[in-house]
Amino acid sequence: MKIEGLKFIGQGPRNNLRQETSVEQLYINIVRPTVTYVAIIWFQKVMQVTTRNTLDNLQRLACVCITGAMRTCQTAALEVVLDLTPLHIVVEGVAYAEIYRLTRAGTEGNEIARQRAWSSQVELPTFKSTER
Repeated sequence: MKIEGLKFIGQGPRNNLRQETSVEQLYINIVRPTVTYVAIIWFQKVMQVTTRNTLDNLQRLACVCITGAMRTCQTAALEVVLDLTPLHIVVEGVAYAEIYRLTRAGTEGNEIARQRAWSSQVELPTFKSTER
C-alpha cells in the first residue's frame, strides 16, 4: 500500500489546507473510505501483524500531518487528541456492518444477486436468517 502521497496533503505555498480541520476532513472523507472499501473481503487479514502495522503507519502519518506534531510523539496520544479510532478497528467495524447488512437481506428473494451484474456466473452462499 502506497502511503507516501499523504505526506503532501496540505503542503505548498498556495494551499489553504494548513488548518487542522481541512486536512482532518480530507483524511476522514477520502482516505478512510478508500482504505475500508470492500473491507468485507480482506478484514480478516487485519489480525496479521504486517497488515496491522501498515494500517497503523497510515494512521500515524495522517495524525502527524493533521496536527503538525513532531515525529517522536506517540500515535496513541495523537489519536486521542484527534478523537480518531484506530484504523484496524474501523476496518473491522465496516466489514461487520456489511456482513450484518447482507445477512439481514437474505438470499431467498435473490436481493443480493440483483446487486451484482456477474451473479449469474457465481454461486451465491446462503445465509441462515436469525430473526426472532
